[in-house]
Amino acid sequence: MEQASLSMTAMAMGEQPGDDSLLVRFFLHAVHNVDKSEVEGRPIFEEKEHVEIKSPGNRKSGVARVARPRDIERFPRHYAAFKNRIGDVEDGTPISEWTMIPRSLVEEFAYFNIRTIESLAAVTDGNAMSHSGIHKWRTKARAWLERAAEEADGQAIEAMKSENEELKKRIEELGSQVSALVMSQAEASVEES
Repeated sequence: MEQASLSMTAMAMGEQPGDDSLLVRFFLHAVHNVDKSEVEGRPIFEEKEHVEIKSPGNRKSGVARVARPRDIERFPRHYAAFKNRIGDVEDGTPISEWTMIPRSLVEEFAYFNIRTIESLAAVTDGNAMSHSGIHKWRTKARAWLERAAEEADGQAIEAMKSENEELKKRIEELGSQVSALVMSQAEASVEES
């Protein structure tokens, strides 16, 4: 019986010849969730696992995309290293997407584990003491979230009003059709008599 070599085992695990020379990096990237954004009335992003694969010495080749199960199977060592470094993942509106805030503060807040507008709005008074000026930005974040919720509610109400008007028109059309049908049946029964 033939014994499997290390390279055969690696290929069976999904690795391909030359994979050991590739520059592979798994990372989290915020992806815009259109459906949730419509519901909330503000941009909502979700952290998704991505992979970047490059060839050393070639700046023009490479791929960066949402990680697929095959990528994880093909580069298990890189994925394990990524998972060991990863912290908690936050969904919401990244502060970096908020046009009101200077980039320097985005980086500063990230140092304090504040990466979304929702987490900034939720900073407690006790934690706010560790950063000067955070009270002002927390207030702005809370106001922005409230306005976004009100706008989303307003859009939902407008959508319901529009749907209600369409349903009323449809009911009128159906009523007219029923009336016409009843009259034609009445005329048909009069002709039969």
